[in-house]
Amino acid sequence: IRTGTANGNLQLMIPRSDEVAVPLLDLMSRHEDLPIHAAVLGLAEDGSMVLHSFDSRDTPHLLIVGGKDAGKTVMLRSVAASLAINNRQSEIQLAVIRPVIADNGRQRSQAASWLALDYLPHMICDVAFRHSEIIDLLTFLNQEISYREKHSFDGPRLVVLIDQADVLVTRGGRQCSEPLLRLAQKGEDVGIHLVLSTQPINSATFSTQLMKEFPTRLTGRSATGQANRDFQMQREDSAEQLLGEGDFLHRQGEHIQRLQGAYIDDYELHLKLTEMYRRRAILLAKPVETRLRLKQSSQASAVVLPSSNIDQMAAVVG
Repeated sequence: IRTGTANGNLQLMIPRSDEVAVPLLDLMSRHEDLPIHAAVLGLAEDGSMVLHSFDSRDTPHLLIVGGKDAGKTVMLRSVAASLAINNRQSEIQLAVIRPVIADNGRQRSQAASWLALDYLPHMICDVAFRHSEIIDLLTFLNQEISYREKHSFDGPRLVVLIDQADVLVTRGGRQCSEPLLRLAQKGEDVGIHLVLSTQPINSATFSTQLMKEFPTRLTGRSATGQANRDFQMQREDSAEQLLGEGDFLHRQGEHIQRLQGAYIDDYELHLKLTEMYRRRAILLAKPVETRLRLKQSSQASAVVLPSSNIDQMAAVVG
């Protein structure tokens, strides 16, 4: 252990192993009877596995809050991967939104971490990065709500993961905030669920109506006191004391626990993808295109695939 100073504060520098604290695949292999529609979040301090069930009426959506290097994107990837590994396409389908606001090295690097998910057979479309793609996908999802309400459908479960939701709402304006609010309010009744990641919340970015739809939250390391106010915690249990890199506080109702988020890298995801594709049934009939094709135009437009096809997609890929 070495000591040092920074900005007048005493610092302790403790070397840590580069090994991943909680590998997702190892964690899942130790718990073979995972419930359907449940995402693996990580490992609690008492050694128990922390899940988020999209079957429960108490946990329809999940909000992940934290500052830089808190581990929000890694957590979203683990949620998507664990759902795909543990569920058939007829049970769970996925959509991912990750707004890219600038064409620079950092933005491209962050966006690249999502590209591996495009190969998951559970994805209803490729990851939406551009504004026009995001508007098209949000339009489709709201059409899907109407279709499912009309026909009394609630399956397959569709989990929509949105990285940097604060950027989406701030840059997208009402075109994004209004369909997002409808998804949060109406989606759970028809089997559509949201998982959002964001910087520490403020009322100027997210409305009170939207925030009350997220009773289950993960809070990571934050440089501000906003996370404390969100969790209504004492100073000694605050988000400023978290270590980052997947160290989260998990709140569900009145229950709060600390956990280390699960991690899966591209190599491990590739291995699982290879396994998934080897297990797929061989179709003797003409292959059916099961993905939405989002238009690349600068104008908002409807997606190519009608909303009524999503239940047919589930039946085809099973």
